[in-house]
Amino acid sequence: MSAPRVVVIGCGNLSQRQHLPSLAQLQRMKRCVFAAVCDLNGDLAAAAAKKFGARAAYTDIDTMLREAKPDGVAVIVPVVATAAVAGAILRKGYPTILEKPPGHSAAACKSLIRSAQAGRAKHMVAFNRRFCPPLVQGRAEVLKRGAIKGASGLMYRNRRHDPDFWSTAIHSIDALRFLGGDVDRVIVDKRRLRGDQRHAFTLIFEYANGGVGTLNVRPEAGVSIERYEIFGAECVALVRSGVGWLIDQPGFCDLYECGKAVQLPDPFKPFARFPKALSDPVNGGFFGEEAAFVEALRTGKWSGPTVAESLASVEIALAMQAGRSWRRR
Repeated sequence: MSAPRVVVIGCGNLSQRQHLPSLAQLQRMKRCVFAAVCDLNGDLAAAAAKKFGARAAYTDIDTMLREAKPDGVAVIVPVVATAAVAGAILRKGYPTILEKPPGHSAAACKSLIRSAQAGRAKHMVAFNRRFCPPLVQGRAEVLKRGAIKGASGLMYRNRRHDPDFWSTAIHSIDALRFLGGDVDRVIVDKRRLRGDQRHAFTLIFEYANGGVGTLNVRPEAGVSIERYEIFGAECVALVRSGVGWLIDQPGFCDLYECGKAVQLPDPFKPFARFPKALSDPVNGGFFGEEAAFVEALRTGKWSGPTVAESLASVEIALAMQAGRSWRRR
């Protein structure tokens, strides 16, 4: 199909900052038709439709599906509602993109897997780091030079007091699976570095390809950054992610091979003519994931990750939160 009809369920903060602007841009590029938005708050839905160019606004999902006749559905709702809302859409067989994490628990994730199987629904989970331009560039450049031998990362935040940090840390956990490959085992160390601070976590990743990597997660490190290292046999890509509020905006990738720096093109050049309001969605990979979803609807070629492929990321993140190690079954 040349321009699939896409609808969005959920018009909250994340949706309005990242997903709705991305779909508005894809509609301007004539890659899709932004058919409708839906939210329990009718005023919010109507305002979002007007601002981002959706053709209709609804407060009832079934009515929207019946009248808007979408080719694909984006589910951007709070994580506690993801399993119920996305599960219903998947069981109906609609091609779907759903926000991470795919469910608030491993059981919820498995429920979504069953829903997708029941509806035979094509889908992908919106792990935006997989579409962050510097991360994509670093992975591709190392692969040009041979097999990847592991990946490492760090996730630091400033004064994060939310009780369960796993739903944030899952970003970097999934990114390391994307960058380094399938994981066989993760060894977890959880400790409180100071009595009045949150726990910090150190994870050792043992990759199925024989590589190894580490991830350091600190919710109270005094700065918000995410950085990654992608290892080849004789090269390494050093990536600074520029997602949203992180200090390394817009993000960049350095590559070194046999001790020498390699000149790389600007990973953001393809987006140079985009409106300034698209900077955050592009830098963070949100535009990339929505573009990949629309392209999958157009061509039938899906790149994932599916909910089933995301289960390991959920399990590792929950194991990290509990301070226990994880092994692939």
